[in-house]
Amino acid sequence: MQEQNAHTFARRLFDRMGHRAEAYVAQKIEELDKASDDQGVADWQRVRRAMQIIRQEELRQIH
Repeated sequence: MQEQNAHTFARRLFDRMGHRAEAYVAQKIEELDKASDDQGVADWQRVRRAMQIIRQEELRQIH
């Protein structure tokens, strides 16, 4: 998954789930890690990084 796709996916997920999306992403990473799916883990880690950026943007807009 490319960074741009990860950011778009993370934005849509965040818009749908709000802050619960971060827990969902963490759960997916844990599941894929246990299944030894390195590519899946890498993809979801990109989503996690994008989610952190989105959260920071949201916090800046509030303040």
